[in-house]
Amino acid sequence: EARPELINLTNLLIAGFVPALKRALDVPVLVTLQGDDLFLDELSAEHRPQVLTELRRLAREVDGFITFSAFYADAMADLLEVPRERFHLVTLGIDPTDFERLERRAGRPPTIGYFARISPEKGFGQIVDAFIELHRQGQNDNTLLHAGGWLGPGDRAFFTNQLAKLDAAGLRSKFTYIGAPDRAGKLQFFEQIDVFSLPTIYRDPKGLSVLEALASGVPVVQPQHGAFPEMLAGTDAGILFAAGDTKALADNLASLLDDPARRERLGAEGRRFVIEKRNSRSMAEQTLEHYRQTRSKTPDV
Repeated sequence: EARPELINLTNLLIAGFVPALKRALDVPVLVTLQGDDLFLDELSAEHRPQVLTELRRLAREVDGFITFSAFYADAMADLLEVPRERFHLVTLGIDPTDFERLERRAGRPPTIGYFARISPEKGFGQIVDAFIELHRQGQNDNTLLHAGGWLGPGDRAFFTNQLAKLDAAGLRSKFTYIGAPDRAGKLQFFEQIDVFSLPTIYRDPKGLSVLEALASGVPVVQPQHGAFPEMLAGTDAGILFAAGDTKALADNLASLLDDPARRERLGAEGRRFVIEKRNSRSMAEQTLEHYRQTRSKTPDV
């Protein structure tokens, strides 16, 4: 019964009804792409080509796509065989209100933070290896590692293996896993860390928790791939390292842990950057402008 002027779907994987929808309502349809390719990559060698063929067919029916990074727009335009000009860039933003109020407390051990799904592709194994390497160097003996995020049944064996590595290195007591907390628990997590890293193995198109760390005044160390170079471009709020280089990750974490003044400077810059440029209001305004542009190209029914 609704008669919307425009429809925005959250991903292309649910877009099978778009042709029928457009016939019934005659309104433009946009699709936000935010990791659709990752689901494709989990399919079998038999089914992936079939699904990709269908997604490419559906993509031709869609009036435009929204992505949160130019990197992902380029990647998906190529994957879906869609002209790049049909992609609209909206810079990812968050509501920084709660995060900007957080303050680090003095007198506690320096702490590294990781917050994301506990899985190989999110880089949890990378952060554990870097933490072990950092201690192996013998310069940060009191440094802790805190991690938060959902742990699915399929990744429990992987998590157990990471704990075994920490046990073997004698570092289990310096590691804390808080599970998947509510918002209050997440805020407390970011208040208790001094440097943050989400060293994803895959090329992450979003990196939401990186923005949350920056809004909290915590400098970040991120792989130089996916959305992260764009996210940190133009701001001295973090460090990029060669993706997959565990020693480089450990070295960059150590450089920040050993330099409180630099941490404070980068943290302040990150907080300012999110408050001024990567806030949810700016994201909403950009999205609304793309809605208007798309609607203006469609004749009134």
